[in-house]
Amino acid sequence: MISVSEAVRKQNWPASSVIGNPYRAKDFMMIPDVDRTNNFVFLGRLVSQKGVAMAIQAFHQVLTKLDEVEQDADKPSLTIIGDGPERENLEALVASLGIKAYVHFIGFLEGRALARELNRYRYQLVPSLYGEAFGNVVLEGMACGCLPIVSNSDGLPDAVGKAGLVFQRGSVESLASTILGILHDPNLELELRRAAPAHLSAHQPEVVAARYLRILEAAAGYKRVNSLSEVATTTALPVSQ
Repeated sequence: MISVSEAVRKQNWPASSVIGNPYRAKDFMMIPDVDRTNNFVFLGRLVSQKGVAMAIQAFHQVLTKLDEVEQDADKPSLTIIGDGPERENLEALVASLGIKAYVHFIGFLEGRALARELNRYRYQLVPSLYGEAFGNVVLEGMACGCLPIVSNSDGLPDAVGKAGLVFQRGSVESLASTILGILHDPNLELELRRAAPAHLSAHQPEVVAARYLRILEAAAGYKRVNSLSEVATTTALPVSQ
């Protein structure tokens, strides 16, 4: 058995090996000719489980706090990439909070256009409330130069590793505090960005494929030996890889 994250392993088969997902490294990467001029981005389906409404509320808190302490400073913006049944409600929420100047919806993007757009942002918000077995969107954003800020929902902490920040899922206050923290801590941001290349290298398609192959070869070898009754005992595969 192979699980894509520690959360999946614990929930479904504690003795399984853990191999995180690969990402499309040929599609998502740094693009030198794109200026990283924007602040925060969300990428995903606009459905309730993705936590976008909570992220908008947290962003409103961030803007309010910044206005209290830095009235003359430029305020950050949040861009929402994606579409879905919640879009109209989310746009209404933004309007009701009075932050339409700072939150922008640009709809669905894919392929090269998506990669180029992600290269424009410094931070990526992944505020999912549940149901994230791993979270490839984290790796895609990270590969494009975004520093991920993710909820502790299921497999998202595995997806971010030591190259991003994790907040308490479902908590507007926790997300707002995390955003304010990174905005005022350039040393932490530098430390996290330095960790990104090593984290991404472990999720290159060829690296992940090789890890799967090693486990499959070990399993096949175990079956061959066992079927020939050449050994009387068996050796379990490691709990995690």
